[in-house]
Amino acid sequence: MLLGRPVILQDDTGVRRELISLGALRRDERRAAPAFEAAVDRAARARLLGGTGAASLAVLIPVWIVIGVVRAALPQVPAVLVYLVGYSAGGALAYLIWLGGLSVYAQAMAAALLADGICPACAYNLGAQPVVDGVAVCPECGATWRADRIRSRHQFASSVRAGAPGGVSGLARFLGLGSGGPTSITDDRAERRPIVSPWLASAIRAAGGPKRERLIAARREIRRHGRVRRIIPAAFFAFACGFLAFNAFKARRFPSTPTSMWMFVAPSAAIGAVYLPLSSLCGCSGITADHVRAAMLRRRLCPSCAADLDGVPTGGRLCHCQHCGAVWQFGPATSPSQ
Repeated sequence: MLLGRPVILQDDTGVRRELISLGALRRDERRAAPAFEAAVDRAARARLLGGTGAASLAVLIPVWIVIGVVRAALPQVPAVLVYLVGYSAGGALAYLIWLGGLSVYAQAMAAALLADGICPACAYNLGAQPVVDGVAVCPECGATWRADRIRSRHQFASSVRAGAPGGVSGLARFLGLGSGGPTSITDDRAERRPIVSPWLASAIRAAGGPKRERLIAARREIRRHGRVRRIIPAAFFAFACGFLAFNAFKARRFPSTPTSMWMFVAPSAAIGAVYLPLSSLCGCSGITADHVRAAMLRRRLCPSCAADLDGVPTGGRLCHCQHCGAVWQFGPATSPSQ
């Protein structure tokens, strides 16, 4: 379900099913299992391939321009009528664009869930289900999926790693911290695929041993990019909001200052002086898909799903990820231990 609207997809026999929502996956009792958390994170990243939210909002820009032109050219037309017609037409067009991306959204998210052995319709674990005639039937909802789409089979055992690197917590996700950055990547077969989060938080929590160390090193390298683009806005926001909060609070001494000036503006600016710099510093501004690709492949990790590519057979320099199906070309100096 997306914005109250069920997202429909077809299983591999053509039967229409409702795609499970990302919210339901995050409320699942298995969320404490690092492998399940990583699978949900991959599904969340995959759905961005069908995201049309930015395109829908971009429609409002020409709507504003048209409304301004009509208001200037036809001043005799009531302003309420111009705004009503303009925003109604713009809203309808934005909604149609958003609907057009739902099928891509559903297919991308379903493919990511199936790769981890999770039923896209009900989140049942298909890892232990028998394969008959090349398909696996979900005993929970009856959906039928091709067995070759299930690339990993998990038990989703819950375990909490002591001293795990801090990732993006639920509160940080709610506040929008750690957002931004690239949303897709093109592999060496020219196929557009989802991309791992530059934070690699869930992948690190789900990994162990040498792979975990390589993921931490990859994240450290990725986060080095774009530091200036994050630090400068953070310093500006801290100074600007702090200056506004100080002056708004200081203005309470003057009788002519409205009470709302320092009771509302000062606290709001003070909150902004903390939140906006944190949002900038913890964001992913300045990090590109090429940065993620280079850091991950240098350590034999898939840039699309964070799967371990060390030891995977290669044809020449091309490596086929056995988890997500992406194809990558290693550079001559690639070393998993770096």
